[in-house]
Amino acid sequence: MTATSKENIPARIEWFAAALVGVTILWLHFHFWQNAGGLWRDEVNLVNLAGSPTLAAMSRDSFPILMPLLVKIWLKLGATDLWLRLLGMIFGLAIPVAFWIVARLTRQPPLFSLVLFGLNALFICYGDSLRAYGLGTALIVFALAAMWSFLQNPTWPRAGILALMATLSVQTLYQNSVLFLAVCLGGFAVCARQKNPCAALKIFCAGIVAAVSLVPYYANFVALPQSAIELRRGFSPYITSLNFEIAAGFPFEHFTAVWKLLAVVVIGLAVLSFRPEKTTGNPERTDLPLFAGATLVAVVVLFIAFLWFAAAGVRPWYFIPPLALAAACFDFGIPFSAMPRLVRVAVFGFLIGTALVAAPDAHTELRGHFTNVNRLAARVAASSSPQDFIVVTPWFCGICFDRYFPGRTNWDTLPPLADHSFHRYDLVLDAMKDTNSLAPVFEKMSAALRSGHRVWVVGLLDLPAANAMEPPVLPPPPLKDYGWSDTPYTGSWAARTGFFLARHGEVVQELQTGDPGVIFQENLHLFMAKGWRE
Repeated sequence: MTATSKENIPARIEWFAAALVGVTILWLHFHFWQNAGGLWRDEVNLVNLAGSPTLAAMSRDSFPILMPLLVKIWLKLGATDLWLRLLGMIFGLAIPVAFWIVARLTRQPPLFSLVLFGLNALFICYGDSLRAYGLGTALIVFALAAMWSFLQNPTWPRAGILALMATLSVQTLYQNSVLFLAVCLGGFAVCARQKNPCAALKIFCAGIVAAVSLVPYYANFVALPQSAIELRRGFSPYITSLNFEIAAGFPFEHFTAVWKLLAVVVIGLAVLSFRPEKTTGNPERTDLPLFAGATLVAVVVLFIAFLWFAAAGVRPWYFIPPLALAAACFDFGIPFSAMPRLVRVAVFGFLIGTALVAAPDAHTELRGHFTNVNRLAARVAASSSPQDFIVVTPWFCGICFDRYFPGRTNWDTLPPLADHSFHRYDLVLDAMKDTNSLAPVFEKMSAALRSGHRVWVVGLLDLPAANAMEPPVLPPPPLKDYGWSDTPYTGSWAARTGFFLARHGEVVQELQTGDPGVIFQENLHLFMAKGWRE
């Protein structure tokens, strides 16, 4: 065996390990597809928007138009939950595929990205959800790959591919606009080192094409409409940090420290690439660390700025696209081949150990469902009569209940809304301003109970003690410490409804306390009241 062959053995082992992790990821996605269950409210909202007759109607989401268009095409082939979840799984699997494409272009095994990102149960769950996060994340990583391909050979055709990937990316997620800007800044850094202003100009042109494609969304992108004012709850560094820890804390709670440490290493190697002795020889050995480090710094700064500007609160799955970019930067910013032997063995061992722990944990977590509203809707439909009345709370679960309830029984949400097809924040805002918004619900509950029929409550409801005081009616917004948030109103509406039923219902029972299989989103309870007392 030659010396070269011996040197290639560690690399072959690393690529083989990456392939095994990739197969494991494929199985986890399939496993989740089998277990995810019914669509939760945001997915139903997207499906309903995709069925809209015009592009303008389909754009009334928190995402651009590409995802509703693709779902609309998919719906022509079938509309069952399992079929729709298959589309979500395809988009989710596109993310590890994108990691492999980056690996092929940079000739670095995608171990960091596959282990830290690909095996993360939360990323699989929400990447496969019928939302735009899976597709948007895959496309921004494809844009990263297109940027490196362009930097290797900065021709106009490759700039065209870069522009295409960028445009598709920003047409899937608004936040991809700032993430692609981060990728461009990484490309500009390499162009500056290479003293290649022509390449930088081509990158600029690709960015302009993507930016122009967002012009039709100007009103949505720059200033959120009045109808969604309650979504703008402000930017909180503490809440942002907490949700980042939830997102990156897998398989262990404090695994966020690993992400932070690797980010510091990538940025440090980018700085070290400027040493004179490092700027000779193969330019790829210096350009790759610089590209990774500059892109990573820009991703962190620009994404935090985006969250601050949007001021719409933070959820753990919001971090999927930037963390996917970060994981890809780890792969080619920390090359295994450049590591000292002992360090290389230690890092490889750490990643394999992490994979061995993360895979079974992910398998367990991905047995859960998104929602139990579909099951509760079927149960109520089988048990209720047309003269009964059904209440759904919180109000946003009415979107899901509307999809799955096959019965003829009259129902409404707290507060009552005229439209349960989409997230109608404008109608909720009107109800928040109306201190008597629950009157129609109380009237229908009273009529059902007085006539000897039943009231069903699908949702979260606290039944008060016998000597409890009647909950107060909240004044119109904005409220101190809450602003235009609907959260205190949602709690108040449920508390007042629970008090009404406890006071006037002869029998109020909690028939189901929830579903232990629901671990991601909507785990509602089921109550039934019958009889009337003054």
